[in-house]
Amino acid sequence: MVDLEGKILIFLDQPHFFLLERLRPLLSHDKKELEYKITDKNKGGSLRTKTVIIRGFPCVVFCTVRLDPDEQEKTRLFLLSPETDEGKLKETLDLLSQKHCDINVYRQNIDQNCKRKLLQERIVKIRAKKIKEIIIPCADKVLEKFYSNNRKLKPRDQRDFPRIISLIKAHALLNCFTREVVGKFDIKASEVDVEAGIKLYA
Repeated sequence: MVDLEGKILIFLDQPHFFLLERLRPLLSHDKKELEYKITDKNKGGSLRTKTVIIRGFPCVVFCTVRLDPDEQEKTRLFLLSPETDEGKLKETLDLLSQKHCDINVYRQNIDQNCKRKLLQERIVKIRAKKIKEIIIPCADKVLEKFYSNNRKLKPRDQRDFPRIISLIKAHALLNCFTREVVGKFDIKASEVDVEAGIKLYA
């Protein structure tokens, strides 16, 4: 049993396409438990069949230099790509220069970054609130806006719409300190969160 509930998986390089292919039901939240049969060597060196069950819906992050990911992954993941203009490349080279010439100064600069510190503190405070659910009271408005931006519906919209909902909830969670509390561990998303989620999706 491999329990991935509440975990973050980070692949620092593009995983083999076969791995991503097998993780697709997990990435799209189709099944909470995936069962795989594998062969493994025992202590005596002989092969035996093992059943591996992967449970949960982890947050999956992978880095790649490919600019044309598979269509299947496009509908299951948010793709974040930095700009590749000359200014951005220069900034990257400056950063690499700092990192490889004096790692201690590089780490010190990162640790003293005010925005990074504020984000870290905010994440710790959000976690301490133990929010279970984020309620979107204006669900019909979200759907209405989705229809207005997608006149002709496509099969992939069934995956895209839940991702908009996720972005709205993520925005509400980041701003949970100013959101209405419902019950003990739930909060209510505002119209600001809805607008932000739709804008981020666009």
